Amino acid sequence: MPDFLKDLLSADGFMPHGHCYLWRPALVWLHVISDTDDPYRIVAEYRDALAPGSYLVIGHGARESRPEADSLVDISRQTTTPMTLRTSDEIARFFDGFDVVDPGLVWAPLWRPDGPAPEDPQSSGNVAGVGRRR
Repeated sequence: MPDFLKDLLSADGFMPHGHCYLWRPALVWLHVISDTDDPYRIVAEYRDALAPGSYLVIGHGARESRPEADSLVDISRQTTTPMTLRTSDEIARFFDGFDVVDPGLVWAPLWRPDGPAPEDPQSSGNVAGVGRRR
């Protein structure tokens, strides 16, 4: 893992502020963290530093989204930030220690849409969910 990602993903940057916890970064790009870098451990470290009632928000590329997903991953391997797509079940594991808020882990356009649900929400390529720290 590049040093800049190690710095960004350090859970030591948490700063308590009332009932809210602020840290560096505000976002963790899970889709650019390979399985060899143990993203579940990284999220667990953040979870363990959060106060009960805090929220985790995840939007993540889903492997089962589109037939061309594997070719997109192959193309991304030619960049400095190759992506790692995961299945919905693998993404759901990031919510260990959290109660998932309705409507759950769903295709991103279906997470509390402002209007009618799109005909093909899977074409977004992403699932989204929110969890509340137990």
